[in-house]
Amino acid sequence: MSTALEDVAFLTRSPNRVAVLAALASGPQRRHELVEATGASRVTVGRILRDLDTRGWVARDGPTYETTTRGRLVAESLSSLRERLDAIDRLDPVLAHFPADRLDVPLEAFADAEVTVPDATAPNRHHRRIGTVGAAAAEARMYSHGVTREATEIHRQAVCTDGQRCELLLSQQGFDDSLDDEQVRAGFRDIVAAENATVSTVDEGPPVPFLARFDGRAFVGVTDDEGVPQGAVESTDATLLAWVDATLDDLAAEATPQQPDRFTS
Repeated sequence: MSTALEDVAFLTRSPNRVAVLAALASGPQRRHELVEATGASRVTVGRILRDLDTRGWVARDGPTYETTTRGRLVAESLSSLRERLDAIDRLDPVLAHFPADRLDVPLEAFADAEVTVPDATAPNRHHRRIGTVGAAAAEARMYSHGVTREATEIHRQAVCTDGQRCELLLSQQGFDDSLDDEQVRAGFRDIVAAENATVSTVDEGPPVPFLARFDGRAFVGVTDDEGVPQGAVESTDATLLAWVDATLDDLAAEATPQQPDRFTS
């Protein structure tokens, strides 16, 4: 029996082998269906099927081929590995600071993620990206460690003018600090007065400085050890969205709702 490394080497030497095994893992297929699904020639598919059969990964029933239990598990394991590697590639711009070990969500959930990072010419690029998507959302749920004038105005406009349904959770410290700014305080006053929005505070937040769901898109903020923003990660992955919702639900259950009189000068 081959070793795990030999199995990986066998598959990765040929993208067509990976494609054929993945196609069969989705269900039994005939050879011409595999040719159509993979784009490989009939001769190539035939050779691959013989190789996979030799390794005990596929079985034939008349004109139909299907994976064995071993073959299905190999295909699933390879798919998971590819997704994890894709996630690492996607997260590369913020990988050094990404708290993967503190998020209760598999790395594979970030396989299709997009990352926006600041640079010398656009130090607020990631904030603008969050603001653009957040302002256009019909429904917004978010946690933030702090708040700025610009962010408050975006929320106020979305809630009070565009009718966005908004649940805003803030760290208690960040919220208290923001009230020293009259413009921020006025924005919060308008948001809290709206029937379609809530503002609440929490003493302890998640392991990231910013977490949001804007309709069907999730955002995760990333900072370095000193709290300096490094970028924003976004994805429409269902597993990530479910984790964001669950995390925000837990925060909301312990949060303190803020009332309009809290923002009186």
